[in-house]
Order: sequence, then structure tokens, then C-alpha cells
Amino acid sequence: MFFRNVFYVFCALLLMFASSSCVLILPFMELENGSASSEEACLVDAEPEILRIAKPKLNKAINRDAVLIAKYMKELHDKDAAVRTRAASSLGSLGAKAKKAVPLLIASLDDESKHVRRASAKSLGKIHSPEAVSPLIRTLRDRDWFVAHSAANALKNFNTSQARRALVAYRSKNP
Repeated sequence: MFFRNVFYVFCALLLMFASSSCVLILPFMELENGSASSEEACLVDAEPEILRIAKPKLNKAINRDAVLIAKYMKELHDKDAAVRTRAASSLGSLGAKAKKAVPLLIASLDDESKHVRRASAKSLGKIHSPEAVSPLIRTLRDRDWFVAHSAANALKNFNTSQARRALVAYRSKNP
């Protein structure tokens, strides 16, 4: 989020230098009245030509994550395990923004490739969706130790009694 805000400020500065009119980009935080979300940018008092150029570029930056998420979700169905592994890892790097992909990542915990299962477990821990707790607990019994260990590490990110109990049981069997 920090880098996105820096990008928007940079765009605002470029736009201000490109025109003598005032360009204002709101600080990308939810306003008290809820009129703007963290994903909205508002350009105020800009020349029509500047608006014509700036709006598509800002929208492209805002929609970039959505496009990436859709791409990675599609790649989770690829024949190549390396592509599926990279997709699962990439979704995790997007964090909570990738919540839409949680059902696919949960399904990937049963993938034939241990690398895909491991990357999916790690990503579910980074996305931090409560619906992933039970599947991650089930993954603690995976036939591959690295996959089970990745699921245990992912469960550390969930502050639920169910996750804590499962981790205690897992650690008692795997010191």
C-alpha cells in the first residue's frame, strides 16, 4: 500500500508540473463520510486534456492487482506444476488483496505436486482468510513434511483457538 501511495503522489506531481491548473489527488484513505475508498483517486480542477491522459493511467495502476489476480487464478489450472507453483506464490505476495483466490488456493492444497501444495499453504497464510484455517489444519497431515510444515507456519498467522490447538498438536508430534 505504501508504494502505491508513493506512486500516486508521484503521478500528482507529474500532473501538477504538466499544467498550470491545480491537480489534487486525495490521500487514498477512506474519508469519514465513506465517499472515497483506498482504491479511488480524485482529480480536481485539472485541465480536460490532463484528465483525459491521467484517468486511464491511474485506473490502469489501480486495476493492475485485479488483472494479476485473475491471471494467477487462471494459471492455477495450468498443466505445468511450475506454472501453478509460481501462480500460488504470486497470489500470496499480493496478500489480502488476493482473497478472491482463496477457494482456488484451498483446492490447490490437494494438488499432485508437493511444490504447489507448499506454495498454496504459504500463500493462504499471507492472505489471512479465516476460511483457510480448516483446510490448513487438514494439510498438517500431508504426506510431505515440507508441505505440512508450511501449513503449520501459515496457521501461525491466524489467531484462533482452532489454529492454536492444531499447532500444539502438530508440534507435540513433530518437535
